[in-house]
Amino acid sequence: MRLLAILFIIIPTLSFSQVIDCVKTSNTPFHELSQRYPFNQAVRVLAISYITDTSSSGILLRKIDYSLPTKNDTICYSKLHEIKALRLVQINVLTDILYNYEKKIANNIDEVTMCFRPRNALIFINEKNESFAYLEICFECSRTRSSHINMGLDDNLCFKQYELLKTLFTNVGISYGVNTTIADN
Repeated sequence: MRLLAILFIIIPTLSFSQVIDCVKTSNTPFHELSQRYPFNQAVRVLAISYITDTSSSGILLRKIDYSLPTKNDTICYSKLHEIKALRLVQINVLTDILYNYEKKIANNIDEVTMCFRPRNALIFINEKNESFAYLEICFECSRTRSSHINMGLDDNLCFKQYELLKTLFTNVGISYGVNTTIADN
């Protein structure tokens, strides 16, 4: 019975032929990368952090929502912890990180985490000053979730890209969530 319980925990976290590394496969220039969605519609890109509420009350456990704080499909900026606008040179670095690297596959077993507790995101702002797309990032388990499927970035990044994103977030002044040892309130 104990072996069955251990297998139940381990098997969902393993998958075959997974990524062991990634490499920079192209040097596509920024003017071409900026034509890809959502950069082609963005006039600003924000790097943000937000604190997730992991508290529970009484005996009953409530569902914990680790999503970007929203109300009526609108991002609640008042609930964000840190907000930094990326400069053009930083957006150039971001497009390079997201689109000029590819996964390198090996025929072995690699760990895939089941957690998803994002504390950071990139928010894309259009000319009407509206957020129209976002990419949530969990640096703790190296996973992403985007607001639109045509971004093509859901859990599609490799370890090196997460490390480069951590550096970018740190360089723009975002600290919360980038350091995976930070505990939520």
